[in-house]
Amino acid sequence: MQNDKIYQAMDIATEFLKKANKYLDETSKIYTSNGHEFNLSAPKQSGALRRASMELTRALAEMRKP
Repeated sequence: MQNDKIYQAMDIATEFLKKANKYLDETSKIYTSNGHEFNLSAPKQSGALRRASMELTRALAEMRKP
């Protein structure tokens, strides 16, 4: 493993965690309307989180290459 690939994977993991926290913040909010409670799905944050997950997977695979 090369140190630069490890640092890159760490940076991408940090970004993934930020996006995951933003998604969890958005989806944990409870809204009320006409006496009913509901949560929103936050599609923008969900898409960003999926993309970050894919980038992290690629960085980890690259890190493992000799």
